[in-house]
Amino acid sequence: MKKLIQSIFIFLFFIFSTSLTLRAQDTLYYDENNKITVDKESAKSYRVHTVTGEGNEYKYYKMNGTLDKEDIYTYHSYQLKKKFKTDTTQLSKEYEYVGNKLYWEKPFKNGKLHGTFIVYWEDGKIQSKYEYVDGKFAQGIRFEKTGEVDEEPEFPGGVEGFYKYMRVNLKYPRDASESGIGGTVIVSFAIEKDGRITEVKIESSVCKSIDEEAIRVVTNMPKWKPAMQDQKPVRVYYLMPIQFRVESATKNLYW
Repeated sequence: MKKLIQSIFIFLFFIFSTSLTLRAQDTLYYDENNKITVDKESAKSYRVHTVTGEGNEYKYYKMNGTLDKEDIYTYHSYQLKKKFKTDTTQLSKEYEYVGNKLYWEKPFKNGKLHGTFIVYWEDGKIQSKYEYVDGKFAQGIRFEKTGEVDEEPEFPGGVEGFYKYMRVNLKYPRDASESGIGGTVIVSFAIEKDGRITEVKIESSVCKSIDEEAIRVVTNMPKWKPAMQDQKPVRVYYLMPIQFRVESATKNLYW
């Protein structure tokens, strides 16, 4: 019984001391070279670190109090051995501010971009949304200054129709295939109010012939179902990765 009481006391003491720690906060000051300084009067910025029940928050400010950046780390692994410990953390979201207004927010998983990376217009409306999976770019959409749409545009036949179009129409350039050149080219394009594809551009290049093939196949896409906002068609911009895999060149599989 005595050992049980001691164990309970130790456990309660741990919980109590942890609860005190979870309210901890500290501030660091930085000089013009972004190095830590103890001279608050000459500091150009400062960082406030707060330990919460869910993790750690780091907020970076200019000396006038303007919030520049915010990092949030959350606990995601708890282990019980001889004692409790939270020894694994991950960066959950990172925020960037301009003049105290949120500019963008990035989601992370295990140190890699994962989820929806959102960029905002000055008035707080969503400007862009970029999807990432384990650090790899999946797709993106940019909106006009009216903000996020009610319905996103859609390729005829939906996702299956899109993949079928790419399988049938995308050709691996011979020079790239014979040279063993492959990779992922990212193409951006506008989807007009009537569904037409315009303003096709290369955002991330692989090589000239692959870039040209990506532009060709995107330019020749049929009209999409346009995006809708307040029951009216609106113009949006899409960003799309197209893979050219060398090992698939002879099989006519490029997507």
